[in-house]
Amino acid sequence: MGEKNYALEVGAMPWERFVEAKEEFV
Repeated sequence: MGEKNYALEVGAMPWERFVEAKEEFV
């Protein structure tokens, strides 16, 4: 997943899911 796509998905998902996804990607 590229940074641009990541930013788009972050803007489209709730903050809680962003935190969960961030933990997975990191």
